[in-house]
Amino acid sequence: MKNFWIISIFIISIFVSTTEATAQALNLKKETQLLETSLSSNHYSKKQMDDELSSKSFSKFIDLLDPEAIYLTAQDIRTFKPFEKQIDDELKGKMWKLLDVVIPIYKQRLTEAEKGLSDILSKPFTFTKGDELSIDTANHLPFSEFDEDIKIRWKEHLTIEVLNQMYNICTIIGQNNLLTKEAEAREKTKIIEKRRVRRILDHPEGFDNYVASLYFDAITSVFDPHTNYMSKTSWQNFESLLTSEELSFGINLDESETGNILIESLVPGGPAWKSGQLNKDDVLLELQWEGKETVDLTASDIQEVEELMGQSNTQKLNIKIKKSSGEILSVSLIKEKIDNDDNTVKGLILAGSKKIGYISLPGFYSEFENLNHGCANDVAKEIIKLKEQKIDGLILDIRYNGGGSLYEGMNLAGIFIDEGPLISLKNRDGKTSVLKDMNRGTIYDGPLVVMVNSSSASASEVLASTLQDYNRAVIVGGNTYGKASGQIIIPLDTTVGKTPNQFDNSSSPHGFLKVTIEKLYRINGKSAQLKGVKPDITLPDIFDVIDYKESNYSNALPYDSINKKIIYQQLPALPINTLSKKSQQRIGSNLAFQDLNKFIKTYSDWMQAPVPLYPPDFKKYNDDRQVALKTLKKSIVKPTTTFKVENTSYENQVLQADPYKKELNDLLLKRTQSDIYIEESYSIITDLINSNNK
Repeated sequence: MKNFWIISIFIISIFVSTTEATAQALNLKKETQLLETSLSSNHYSKKQMDDELSSKSFSKFIDLLDPEAIYLTAQDIRTFKPFEKQIDDELKGKMWKLLDVVIPIYKQRLTEAEKGLSDILSKPFTFTKGDELSIDTANHLPFSEFDEDIKIRWKEHLTIEVLNQMYNICTIIGQNNLLTKEAEAREKTKIIEKRRVRRILDHPEGFDNYVASLYFDAITSVFDPHTNYMSKTSWQNFESLLTSEELSFGINLDESETGNILIESLVPGGPAWKSGQLNKDDVLLELQWEGKETVDLTASDIQEVEELMGQSNTQKLNIKIKKSSGEILSVSLIKEKIDNDDNTVKGLILAGSKKIGYISLPGFYSEFENLNHGCANDVAKEIIKLKEQKIDGLILDIRYNGGGSLYEGMNLAGIFIDEGPLISLKNRDGKTSVLKDMNRGTIYDGPLVVMVNSSSASASEVLASTLQDYNRAVIVGGNTYGKASGQIIIPLDTTVGKTPNQFDNSSSPHGFLKVTIEKLYRINGKSAQLKGVKPDITLPDIFDVIDYKESNYSNALPYDSINKKIIYQQLPALPINTLSKKSQQRIGSNLAFQDLNKFIKTYSDWMQAPVPLYPPDFKKYNDDRQVALKTLKKSIVKPTTTFKVENTSYENQVLQADPYKKELNDLLLKRTQSDIYIEESYSIITDLINSNNK
């Protein structure tokens, strides 16, 4: 049995819990009281659930039940409204009514919607020139008063879904007239909508438990975005990701509110991780086993997709995914045994006027039963190999790195810093402590550039800010995510276990709580909370126009700083101004970055534009976006002549014995060779080296 305290204390990544509940029928009232006790005893803010927080929980609960306001009616909301400010009383065991009222009404509305949506989709749709729909994701739509009003809401929702299906079908077959596929698109949409409802009504863990899990998530959400309820099943799924010894692609799946199957996380060292092409929140579109027909994943559920992915342990699987930018990619993978001894970090050489080492780190992983084995240890091994190749400098790429083990983040900082304080922690009682690098010496003390973007979060921000405060590295890229808090995972029922620090999760039906217990601060006393880490040299970041940062959450912990004086020995100041000016000159004359900046402006305009509902206009609306994406990709994905990407001598020997690894490696080399951000980072570190030489 793993020590859950060790596992928990390092979890500071951005984590979105699933809403599964346990298969065993829960005592929902008991679970609610356990949740309240755990929140009030452990959460950093020391918030106590009162009428104000009850109202916020109530609003969130309704939003989780019906985010598009297509199931519940205004009358239903009025029926629930008397309990809006009584959630605090339910948590304290003084009453128990809200779920008893919500569950039967919600089930009835879903049953009615299943039939009503199906009836609408049984008749041909008519489209009128000039019709359009404004998409306002910031505000919840008002609930409908009458049956006819809700049917109008359904029709608007279904029109968009049918148009999307018409467009997708015609794109695949090269058909221009969307109307020719209206009937086929309606049938597909009917399947999707029916499954969407049945997934809730026939939830494998029980309908009541499913609704209760939304209720618990609504309660935890008012504390902060990273405090979540986890059912027993959710915990078991999460725990299974920590180690894996069976043949696997190393992909953990989740399902979005709209029914899309997406990547929830990647297992470090797995084929998906090593491909470098897959990321959290990528949407799965198609699967195709080698030599077999392509399977469209439209309307599929997680179980079906997992069964499809489990059909073979030896053949190659082609996975078509859609990135958050809208780009469509195909990735080929073969299952591997994910071995804890497998080095998941890989160093490359960028050979040009200077020989620069390059290491990409997608996550701060750790083997919790052996704290000497984790990403910091793997990075150290790669640096030693790169130093044997006589590198002049090193680029560490932590773009898209959502965090992970704080312990590993600190160890990684220690590779580059001789000794001293690394980060401050403040607990719920206001007490601060300082984590230090206690090991004298460094593994690498040469020129260093760290690449970040707006998806670099948590432990990534800790590493970047620490190296920045010490003047140890030049931080390059986009402003980071802005999460500076730490979480633990604890059982709601702490009375069951072999020892105080071991929880036997097989002996209790109750769930778990991932709870924020501390805030993190830079050694200069400032925090990355909400503000993120500002790079020394800023590069255009397409994700700046997407609402995907800590500051976009209304319930995020506030920014603050601490006055605790921490003594540390800064290295000599880096020539940031000189490096930045040279970088901006290059970017200004670089056509690829110019095109990227234009696209960022265009993308921002798209976010505000209404969606046309007339098929020819809808096609043009989507075609324009696809053309813009392809044009941008053609512009920015070009092999650079500034350097040539090579493997280390050691890696070349390993690849000779494994054709599949060589295939993945060739893709990695090609992608690295064609990344304009890596190219600019190479130029920056070259300038740094030349500056040092002068």
